[in-house]
Amino acid sequence: FTDNQYQLFTMIDDIWYAEYGADTCICCGIIKATEMITNLPADERKDVEAIVVMSDGSASDPRCYTTPPSALGQGPKDDAVKAAENAALEGIYVHAIVFGSNPDINTLNRIALAGNTGSAKISNEIENLSDVY
Repeated sequence: FTDNQYQLFTMIDDIWYAEYGADTCICCGIIKATEMITNLPADERKDVEAIVVMSDGSASDPRCYTTPPSALGQGPKDDAVKAAENAALEGIYVHAIVFGSNPDINTLNRIALAGNTGSAKISNEIENLSDVY
């Protein structure tokens, strides 16, 4: 882990584009973060309790659990909720921060609820991000 913000953002970008491409795969991010946390040594794991998802909620990449969109499911959106449920089963909280124009607040609320954090926090302005963190 690092406290260097530039290095952290670069690492995230490298992982994202190398593994997932340009589609929005919210569940991929939650799954990867869950794996990273659960693979930590026990003495480090105790210091990591949560994942923060910052998104407009427009999950569009169907790769995670391959839930097909149907009358009963929403494909990638349901996959993101399932990933948050699985993280919560590992004792990891999943926080959702709503950001962007025309966000899918319903999906982000479902992610937060599944991740045992209640509802998504809304921050549509960069200046307001510090208020929700």
